[in-house]
Amino acid sequence: TGLFPKETIAYLLGTVQGTSIVIEKLYFPKDIDKFSTPNEIKVQPKWVKAARKIAKQGKLKVVGDLHSHPYEHSAIKRIKKGSPKL
Repeated sequence: TGLFPKETIAYLLGTVQGTSIVIEKLYFPKDIDKFSTPNEIKVQPKWVKAARKIAKQGKLKVVGDLHSHPYEHSAIKRIKKGSPKL
């Protein structure tokens, strides 16, 4: 069993201020579990549309996204011991 069992994704909602990006909120798709496994995430076009809609309501923009890669518990132990190899 993994510490983080499935990949996940979030959209970064914020503003561009000169050369800086200010992140105000994160949007996590509600049905992400249907499209996520320990090895991949199947990004759905409707997620970006939903993120844009929520961003617009707050006078923000989708300024990026991020996603995770699950790690096995043994990998976390190796990191704590100082080994960079996963």
